[in-house]
Amino acid sequence: MEMRTAFIIGIAAVLFTLYYLEKEMEKRQIFWLYAGLGVALGITSVYMVAKQSPNFDYYLTFAVLSVLIAILYYDEPEEEAKLPDKEKKPKKRKHKGR
Repeated sequence: MEMRTAFIIGIAAVLFTLYYLEKEMEKRQIFWLYAGLGVALGITSVYMVAKQSPNFDYYLTFAVLSVLIAILYYDEPEEEAKLPDKEKKPKKRKHKGR
């Protein structure tokens, strides 16, 4: 695959995600969509490399692109984000002996 073609397809995928999918889906759903797509394309690319197919580079390129977009949409788990804050106790001031 030519570098120029891969770059154009990558930009198109990012723009599609930014301007269409963000309006239609939640951030978590977009993450799982691209994570699953990356895994599926990764498995397919391993199969194509083992089969010595000449078009395996398409699968590798799109697997990496899908994983990168999934990383961009990764969101912290809600359990970690909602940890209770420690109670703030007023600090005791030390008085100098008078």
